[in-house]
Amino acid sequence: MQAACFQASRATPPTIYHGVVHLFRVEIPPPRDLFELDDLLGWKPWLKGQVHTEIIPGRHGVHLLEPHVATLAKKLRAAIEANSTCRTR
Repeated sequence: MQAACFQASRATPPTIYHGVVHLFRVEIPPPRDLFELDDLLGWKPWLKGQVHTEIIPGRHGVHLLEPHVATLAKKLRAAIEANSTCRTR
């Protein structure tokens, strides 16, 4: 999966995003040599809108497994609902 992510990032040139972003970070960060570990996980040059950061329990790789994925799902649902509410005003 990581190879597919890297391939997609090379194939699609990044553009600046001005909208609202909900960034989900794990409680236990991955090793520094694997990922960007700044506050926005390397997204800062591409994000010009408002960023909401949510911390989810666990570490990278485990955050998509029970019981942590339930917390991620709950926070993701809340972010989607908040964004939908903003659009209808």
